[in-house]
Amino acid sequence: MVTLKDCFLFGDLTDSEFESLLRLFKEKSYRKGEWLLNKGDINSFFYIILEGHASVREVTPEGVDLDIYKLKPGEFFGEISFVDSHPVSAKIVAVDLVRTLRVSFSDLKDLFESQPAIELKFLRQVTRGFSKRIRQANTELIKSFIA
Repeated sequence: MVTLKDCFLFGDLTDSEFESLLRLFKEKSYRKGEWLLNKGDINSFFYIILEGHASVREVTPEGVDLDIYKLKPGEFFGEISFVDSHPVSAKIVAVDLVRTLRVSFSDLKDLFESQPAIELKFLRQVTRGFSKRIRQANTELIKSFIA
């Protein structure tokens, strides 16, 4: 299990900035096999996994359910909907018991409006995490062509 302080997203925040953000998060748990998000849903939360694992899944044109990415403690999701305001782009299902902390987009936006330094630091880290996932996906795609 991780705590929010362990999550790399908050590494650049001062203690007071971290406390301002921490107050906004609420815990939500999911049972094994429960959907956290479903493709096409309208999502209004940013999530961080504290405990457990979740699978990001996509269905192929042939109807095969593929695991695209495994989320583990300390990782986040919901960032794409936060950035682009579009519906969820993939399904996310709990692989085992998953405990998350989540914050509504509206609460995040209110905080960022009142404390722009937090927004800059937070979004910089979200971008780094997103870039890491893209690099991993590219590596896996290349491996699939070679195999």
